[in-house]
Amino acid sequence: KHIYANPFKPEICPILSLAICVFSTNVFHRNGSDWCLFSGGSLEGKFSHWLQTTLKKDAEELKLLRSMVDELGTHSFRKGAVTHSLSFPGGPSVVAAYLRAGWSLGNVQQRYIFEGEGSDQFLGRVAAGLSLTEEAFTVLPPRLHPSFIISTEKWKELYPNYESIPRSFQSCLPYLLSSLSYHEEWLKSTLNPDHPLFRSIAWISGFI
Repeated sequence: KHIYANPFKPEICPILSLAICVFSTNVFHRNGSDWCLFSGGSLEGKFSHWLQTTLKKDAEELKLLRSMVDELGTHSFRKGAVTHSLSFPGGPSVVAAYLRAGWSLGNVQQRYIFEGEGSDQFLGRVAAGLSLTEEAFTVLPPRLHPSFIISTEKWKELYPNYESIPRSFQSCLPYLLSSLSYHEEWLKSTLNPDHPLFRSIAWISGFI
């Protein structure tokens, strides 16, 4: 699955969300021989519990959603993303959307109909909320200038578990840090002042 940043709408940007999570917790853990970013055995159950708890809070902006608390679940996000992505004329194909959502095409169709080259990339940008009709649809994520190099020693300071996380994920950290830096003002004006991100070394050191 291809995941893209949406620097124009930080409230729905998956890259920024991941950056907040990663730099707030500094936790990777092993599950057998695998490294895991999220803890817990049943992530679906854990997320469902969080969603239900959040919707039941007495917050003004949740009034509309609260009436639907028993109808919303983790699958609502998947259905919503597919509905959104297929609502545009000339947008992503139904096949790409179904495959991305993990839905079956049916025994016969799955034998003959396959995803086209680049279709998941196209769908990924639409699902990220980027506008099909604007040049910004091809926007790149916030990133460091090529001349700005963060040494391994500096990464160890900024991210205490740096050496223990998989190398494949170490290459993601510059993009996550860049996203935090790019959206610094939005984060300060939106997140709770007690949010753990503001207690992370990367933040309190002033590096961002």
